[in-house]
Amino acid sequence: MKGTIRIGFPSSLASYTLPTTISAFREHYPQVKFQLKQGSYNKLIEGVINGDFDMALIGPVPKQEMKVLGTTLFTDNIVALLPTTHPLANQSSIKLGQLRDDSFVLWPKGFILRDIIVDACGQLGFQPKVSFEGEDIDSIKGLVSAGLGITLIPEITLVDGFPRSTVKIPIIEPAVTRTVGVIISRERKMLPTVRLVKRFLFQIGSIPDVKSPTIFSWALYYAFCSKSFTISMTVFVALIILSTDINSYFPWKFSPPVKIFGVGSPI
Repeated sequence: MKGTIRIGFPSSLASYTLPTTISAFREHYPQVKFQLKQGSYNKLIEGVINGDFDMALIGPVPKQEMKVLGTTLFTDNIVALLPTTHPLANQSSIKLGQLRDDSFVLWPKGFILRDIIVDACGQLGFQPKVSFEGEDIDSIKGLVSAGLGITLIPEITLVDGFPRSTVKIPIIEPAVTRTVGVIISRERKMLPTVRLVKRFLFQIGSIPDVKSPTIFSWALYYAFCSKSFTISMTVFVALIILSTDINSYFPWKFSPPVKIFGVGSPI
């Protein structure tokens, strides 16, 4: 299989999901080339509709846009990132309402991640007090690391570790999540290479219990390691059946699988 596929992606998937997917896919189909372009949520949808992208990785997966077809790959938790000096920094989990008096570091208005966070706070009857804004994940992390506020951030953006002087804490009551997936146009015929990549992602996303970034990354890792996608997925599913906790099944501890393009290798 040969060809070039144009993929759009958001900054929140740039250092983990996208490079992991491409490295695993190219292990099986090395002659397929990629053109990659980062974009905002609305620009990614517009790009797929207008034909600028063959597909886009996106989060959350749009449900109301009739001109694109979305496939959900996993659900990503939105977690709190706090300075280590924060009064709640030692908690195992926190309720979102406990942050109502904090200063938030968020994306500017119009960014989908800001909308998700503001909506979640609104459900509890408060609006986050925004002290600083940043347009990308790294600037948000840096501002929190400097002690200039707290933020809520997709957990998948922290797989390589936390910024200095920060801690990650799960949010409960309510749990805040977003779907992550891929979109293609409903109005254009899919090219063979696009169909191949979509099928590759869909096979991984449809494996039983593939519902979190950690499990999804393990599926990609097995796809990367084995020349036979069927064999690699069979091995992976067997691991899930044998144990729902991969780390408890093996005598050594695994870390998230992917450092090749910015995501860690196992062991």
